[in-house]
Amino acid sequence: MTPSGKTPREYELKLSCTAHDLAAFKRAVNSATPARLIWQAVDLETHYFDTPEQRFSKKGVAVRVRRANGNYIQTIKAGRGGGALDRAEWEQPVNGKKLELEAIPKAARRKIGTVNECDLHEKVFVKFHRQKTVIQQSSKNGPNLKVEAALDKGVVQAGEKTQRFAECELELLQGEPEEFYRLIKRIHDACPLRLSRTTKSDRGYALLNDAKVRGTKLPKFRLGRTLSVSQTLSEIINGCIGNIIDNEAAALDGKDSEGVHQMRVSIRRIRSSLSVYHRYFEPARVVWLKKELRWLGSSLGPAREWDVFLMETLAIVEGIGVDPRAITALATLAKPRQRAGYKLVRATLKSDRYAKLILSLTAFAATEGWLPRKKLIRPPILSPINEHARSILNRPYRKLIKAGKGLKSQTPAQRHQVRIKVKKLRYIVDLLGSLFSSRNSKLFRKKLARLQSQFGQLNDITQASLLIEELMRPSPNFPQPNDRAQLGAGMVLDWHAHKLHALEQALFNDWSAFRSLAPPWRLGKTKS
Repeated sequence: MTPSGKTPREYELKLSCTAHDLAAFKRAVNSATPARLIWQAVDLETHYFDTPEQRFSKKGVAVRVRRANGNYIQTIKAGRGGGALDRAEWEQPVNGKKLELEAIPKAARRKIGTVNECDLHEKVFVKFHRQKTVIQQSSKNGPNLKVEAALDKGVVQAGEKTQRFAECELELLQGEPEEFYRLIKRIHDACPLRLSRTTKSDRGYALLNDAKVRGTKLPKFRLGRTLSVSQTLSEIINGCIGNIIDNEAAALDGKDSEGVHQMRVSIRRIRSSLSVYHRYFEPARVVWLKKELRWLGSSLGPAREWDVFLMETLAIVEGIGVDPRAITALATLAKPRQRAGYKLVRATLKSDRYAKLILSLTAFAATEGWLPRKKLIRPPILSPINEHARSILNRPYRKLIKAGKGLKSQTPAQRHQVRIKVKKLRYIVDLLGSLFSSRNSKLFRKKLARLQSQFGQLNDITQASLLIEELMRPSPNFPQPNDRAQLGAGMVLDWHAHKLHALEQALFNDWSAFRSLAPPWRLGKTKS
């Protein structure tokens, strides 16, 4: 329910399902409350409009007219959210399936931009059958809870292409997020479907554009200086949850290695954020989350390791004097292990444990579950982020500088720890660095990114040695190494050993340059 004077919003959870899951979801909804629920059935038709260049879709805006029971409703939706879809929504009744631009509120017009009626065309048509009910519960501490549950089954049409779909939705109509997620947990325990961010318009545009399943990078954060420490943590975690969900399809498909890679990046960003923010909340509140994120990251690890080995470690030595037949022999040994890695990825992402983790993480971020239980007058976590950003950034920076002392004489294990601290600092600089204005800000980020890349290459070389050692070890589950593969292993290791020397020299020089550069948060002022 939107407070008076504020932009109307839609807050809902979508669940990925097949047509066979709908009955189980309906039973779970019915069993989540003692009251007998009344379900209504309705046939809906939705027309999505856009410009020839798909301007609305590229802006993340959906413009539609929906027909229900002979009435037409025009709707503009903008935004995305994290695990839950949290979108601005404007609705107006109209006379037919044609858009009425003059009826669109000014706030919504600003979202879609300047557009003429002649530029708009129907791009996607969706026809589906919906079953819905409203769950109501009394509350002692606020407005009564009101949640709409919906089961949709139908067809998306884009041009000449069609696709059948099914999905489940749970929309918060009224009440507090804490009570909403308590209800959702009861439903989800009985029917643990994965969260989804794929809307009906998304399905249509993917069909229209013949979109391939690809990994997607997490967009850059632009945090406002007036946000509280808690709100920035919520923004960070929500963004990462959304990116994890968005990369599920590519990770399950396995053809684009960026899917698994970007999921792991977002997992590490959440873990890094919890680490650098830890002094603002009780560590016990996030023990469960750290454990589950560690499990998820490690489950995706083998697939990523073999992706890097095949696509980078071996690919980089092709055509530079290494026998291509030997490289092929190594790849033949590695590919079954890569397939095994992706088998683990699929088992992980299709598991109830994963589905429950993503829902719990979504609820944790939405309710700011890290807030102190004791009622303090003004806990630091509720104060503006610009009052704490410097200290938050200083801590991982100091740890990195300390860990990097004597870098030249360090063991590979010690350098690996420096690499982890470089990544952690870069993640938090990417998140909070936009709060500061400094002339050397871009240079600092560039140097830090270069260090991360160099440490990553060193780690890849170390990892390549371990993976080649595994390939040379006889195993009953995988092909056995032959003479040509053993020859290739020696050649690859020799080439990377030579590369290691040159890489180390560049790393030492860049490390010295980085240490002499003052961090931007120590020089600049917070942006107004």
